[in-house]
Amino acid sequence: MRELKSLDLSVNHLDGKIPLSLAGLTALSLLNVSYNHVTGTIPTGHQLQTFNEFSFIGNHALCRDPLPGCRKKTDDTKGANDDHGEPDGTDWILVICMIVGLDVGFWITIGTLIVSKQCRDAYYHFLDEMRINANFILLVSMYISHIP
Repeated sequence: MRELKSLDLSVNHLDGKIPLSLAGLTALSLLNVSYNHVTGTIPTGHQLQTFNEFSFIGNHALCRDPLPGCRKKTDDTKGANDDHGEPDGTDWILVICMIVGLDVGFWITIGTLIVSKQCRDAYYHFLDEMRINANFILLVSMYISHIP
């Protein structure tokens, strides 16, 4: 396998990290792992660093040279975040926005029911109708289940 010259694994739905053993393939002249779900960092080695970014394109969680826009991580933070699967800052922003949105929607609904007597009466009437409909459906299903 050390004499492998070409390896094209593009668009194969592969996921996971690039094996460190690929860095030892010194005769490799073509490598294409584009458009998969490859994660982590590209292993350091003289051969893998010579391939252009198009060999790795479409793997959004893959990082290191020759890919543009990679975040520079120190070895301490890389080990802590990558190994434990902790979300990065953009995931936390999404979670915070969702929590704020749910809180705002909840208090708008409750505030409307507290302030407006007309809305409160309409809501209670709706709940009462739903209870009556649920009881009717329950009785009909019980009756049907006892028919021989």
